[in-house]
Amino acid sequence: MKRSLMVIGAVLAGVLQSQAYREGDSQLWTVLGADAQVAPSVRLGVETGARWGDSMSDYFYEVAEPGVTWKAQSWLDVGASYEIIRQKKNGDWLDEQVPKVTVTLKGDSGPLQLSNRSRFEYRIREAASDEWRYRDRLRLQLAKGLTEWKLKPFVDDELYYSGDEQLFNENRASAGFGFEPRAWLKAELYYMVRSTLKSNVWTDSNILGVKLGFSF
Repeated sequence: MKRSLMVIGAVLAGVLQSQAYREGDSQLWTVLGADAQVAPSVRLGVETGARWGDSMSDYFYEVAEPGVTWKAQSWLDVGASYEIIRQKKNGDWLDEQVPKVTVTLKGDSGPLQLSNRSRFEYRIREAASDEWRYRDRLRLQLAKGLTEWKLKPFVDDELYYSGDEQLFNENRASAGFGFEPRAWLKAELYYMVRSTLKSNVWTDSNILGVKLGFSF
């Protein structure tokens, strides 16, 4: 429990401290997804996403990501997916494809659940050289939901390591909550501070995120 509280404190401190960096954009990120169980421990799914920048006024990013997840153990999920991305940069729409493997470890500590998600990605980029990228997210949330909607507040932090630049060049610190209005519908609302490194300067973006997922 003490370690879990320390993790919460560290993530919240990171969110607050990141405000001291150069201020960036305010953005809206949305995700809509659906998945279905095709075997006792296997689910197939797809997610689509869209992002608006320039104070949430400019549509600049879209993505589709089909994938599969295998629940190997109660504490271990293994997945594979393929992102198809279109992103607007300097007025031009550029394509990127990202095959990835995801491994998630999770466990309960009293009323809390701690999970660690590791992602190994290979970025196939139209306007830059291909690269490997590693992402690691630590999340702390309630193990059991509150109210009939199973409300679960959470905090998390995700680090990005660029194989091309050979350094950590992005961090995402988030706080929000997930809930289930229906047995077949899951939703998530969150606030994120996204910090990106370029030319030795960290720049923050303030992001409001909304996710909806349908399960069959």
